[in-house]
Amino acid sequence: MQTKNISSKFCFSKHPQTLAPLMWAFFRRQYQVPKICFDDYLFELKSLEQDPDLFWFLFKSLPESLTDRSQSTTSKSNSDILSEWVDKFQKRTEEGFHFTYPGQDDYPLGFQVLEDPPLFISYQGDLRSCLKSNTLAVVGSRNPNPLSLQWMEVELSRFLSQPGPNWALVSGGARGIDQKAHALALQESKPTLVVVPSGLARIYPPNLSDWVDPIVKGGGCLLSEHFPLESVRKHFFCPRNRLIAALGVATLIVDARLRSGTMTTARHTMNLGKSVYVLPVHPQDPRSSGSLELLFEGATMVRNAEDLIMYLASDLQTQATFSV
Repeated sequence: MQTKNISSKFCFSKHPQTLAPLMWAFFRRQYQVPKICFDDYLFELKSLEQDPDLFWFLFKSLPESLTDRSQSTTSKSNSDILSEWVDKFQKRTEEGFHFTYPGQDDYPLGFQVLEDPPLFISYQGDLRSCLKSNTLAVVGSRNPNPLSLQWMEVELSRFLSQPGPNWALVSGGARGIDQKAHALALQESKPTLVVVPSGLARIYPPNLSDWVDPIVKGGGCLLSEHFPLESVRKHFFCPRNRLIAALGVATLIVDARLRSGTMTTARHTMNLGKSVYVLPVHPQDPRSSGSLELLFEGATMVRNAEDLIMYLASDLQTQATFSV
C-alpha cells in the first residue's frame, strides 16, 4: 500500500480540523467500508478531529485496491483515490457546497436516531439556521388533485403566516405537491429545505436548479447524502425519504398513491414515532388511495390551518417533554 507516499505530500495539519474525519466519513459511505455501530463511528470521527494522523491507521484497514465509482472500469491505488477525492472536495467547497458529518453542529440531530443515519451530508444554504426552525414535512403526489393544490394555497399558507412558532417546510423537490410546498414557503418568507436524491451539482429534478438561489436567499437549504457530482439513481429515492421524515416534527400527506414514495415517507415517519397528518380524499380518487389507507390505519385527518396549528402545538410539547 502506498500510504507513505501520499502522507509525505499531504499534511492534514495544514487543513481544517474537520478534513480528516470528513474524508473518512466519505470513504466509509462511498466505498462501503464494513459498518460499525453508530457510537463507535462517532468515536472514530472525534478521534480524527483530535489527531488527524489517525486517518492513516484507518486508511490501512481499507482493501488494497478500491474501485472509483466515477470510473468503475479503472482500478486505482487507495493513495491515488484519496488524493483525487481531497482535490474534488476542495473544489466543491470553493463552489459554495458545504459538507458535514455526525457530531458537527450543522448535522441534523434527527438523522442520528435513524437506523442508518447518513455518514456525511452535503448542502447549499444556511443549514444551521434552518435547524433552529420547527420543521413540517409536506409530501405528496407528482400529479395531485387540483383541489388539493387549492387547499394548500389557502390553508397551508394560513398556517405559515400564523404568529407564534417559526415554521419551515421540508420536502423532496419533486413536481406537484413537493414543489407547491416549497413555493408557498418562499411566498410566505419562510425557510424551506429540499432533500434531493442526487448530488447537488447534478440536481434532480433538473428544474430545481432554478430554485437554488431563491431558496438559499430565503434562508432555506438544499441537502443530499451524496457527493455533489453524483447523478440520480433509482435506488436513491427511498433512502432519501427517510431524511425528509427525520427532519420534520411531523409529516403532512397530500394525495398519496398506494405504491409511492409518499407512502414510504409516511412509514418512515411512523417508525420514528412521529405524527402523520393526512388531507381527506375521495375514496374513488386513485391519486389518493394511499392517503385513504393511512386514514384507515389511524393517521390523523386535517381539515384546515387550525387543525395543523392545534396538532403541531401538541407535537412540539411532546417533543419538548422527551428532550428534557
